[in-house]
Amino acid sequence: KNQKQYYQGSLADLNRAIEIDPNNAYAYYKRGKIKVEKLKDTQGGLADYNRAIQLDPNAAVDAYISRGGLKTEKLNDPQGSLADYNRAIEIDPNYTIVYYLRGGLKMIELKDTQGGLTDFNRAIQLDPNAANAYYGRGILKAYDLNDPQGGLADLKRAIQLDPNYAIAYYVRGNIKAGKLNDPQGGLADYNRAIQLDPNNA
Repeated sequence: KNQKQYYQGSLADLNRAIEIDPNNAYAYYKRGKIKVEKLKDTQGGLADYNRAIQLDPNAAVDAYISRGGLKTEKLNDPQGSLADYNRAIEIDPNYTIVYYLRGGLKMIELKDTQGGLTDFNRAIQLDPNAANAYYGRGILKAYDLNDPQGGLADLKRAIQLDPNYAIAYYVRGNIKAGKLNDPQGGLADYNRAIQLDPNNA
């Protein structure tokens, strides 16, 4: 079977689970994930996330997170994403990934530098091994706070935590070459990023 057939099979199983139990919020959430991420069905996935949240609004943290990401990536609705991430944090204030995602949303889409920094700091406080949070905070420090050395330190930490983090090498290369006048250091990081991810144009 090719991958699409595999995911269609998973979809059929989830459809059957929903037929048996129409109030199964988790099945709607999982079906939404497959529709969005594997079958590129944005509207179908959104409908399933909405249904999961409707069925279980106090436990559907992952559905809020996934719907929040979908609203920014596919529906051009960053404020809707923020509302979903805020709700996820209300339900589970210790869920590290939501702080990282909300921090990135604030930094990139909402131009809220301090809000982004606060969220990245909180993610790192909750999980000192959260490479993604160090990565996000490193970008914010280097470019939004004009602190390239602080950004470099955070990206170094992200790479220590995940030595295969290709995009972190790429961004660190940009900081070295563009902000710290270290073209050789930048070149070394670009080479490593290409080695890890040869298809990154």
